[in-house]
Amino acid sequence: MRSLTVEIDHYAFSAALRSCAVLATLQLGQQVHVLAIKSGFESNEFVASALIFMYSKCGIVEDARKSFEETPEDSSIAWNSIIFSHAQNGQGTIALDLFFLMRDRKVRLDHITFVAVLTACSHIGLVEEGLSFLKTMESDYGIPPRMEHYACAVDLLGQDGLGD
Repeated sequence: MRSLTVEIDHYAFSAALRSCAVLATLQLGQQVHVLAIKSGFESNEFVASALIFMYSKCGIVEDARKSFEETPEDSSIAWNSIIFSHAQNGQGTIALDLFFLMRDRKVRLDHITFVAVLTACSHIGLVEEGLSFLKTMESDYGIPPRMEHYACAVDLLGQDGLGD
């Protein structure tokens, strides 16, 4: 796209960064990040989410956090991404702290938020807390559990040896 001088939009940056994440190619991802900055798309919530995902998959949570901090404060997409980032990199307590901060700041919670929270609980062995989130997500937050939430619950119970 660059050699053809085709305009690169936030969709293209997001797709390129997600590809770098899947392949765990940090150096290429960093180059795309620089291009996103030069193009003014770094704070776009979709590009920022892809940056968070890419840095997280490459194990650089600090850079994922920096990308998160560049996004608008009310972006549930970015909040969900950073919660996942911490959860999947063994920082479940930080992920849960971010969830509570997200809730307190009245950022819109959605079903993806709860997949991230349940993942965090699973990764740090908080079985009771995770099951409590699952039980109260509809009554307290108006979000009915979906299949992916129950899959997280199975993983949560399996982590603790209770899945039998």
